[in-house]
Amino acid sequence: MFVYPYSPLYYFLARAENPTRFSYLVYGHHTREQMLEALASLERDRTKYVIWDTTFESVAVPLSMPGYRPPAERIIEPYLESRYTEIGRERGIRFLERKRP
Repeated sequence: MFVYPYSPLYYFLARAENPTRFSYLVYGHHTREQMLEALASLERDRTKYVIWDTTFESVAVPLSMPGYRPPAERIIEPYLESRYTEIGRERGIRFLERKRP
């Protein structure tokens, strides 16, 4: 499973391993190359599930990173939208499953 963008505690609670080397992925904190590396890891691993907190930028960021500016180009979100299907949603957390080939 992959948790995006930031909730590494879920890996511990689920006893799951992050398929990437990044405990979180946040625009401005990570480079484009690092984001692409993370996506390559998801492809290689064929990661089946994703937990995606879609409220991160609107709820958590203003409190913890007031200088944050959303990116002009999204990298992770289009990938998730194209390769995963939503199987559930709760309070802005999307639960995704990899589409079958």
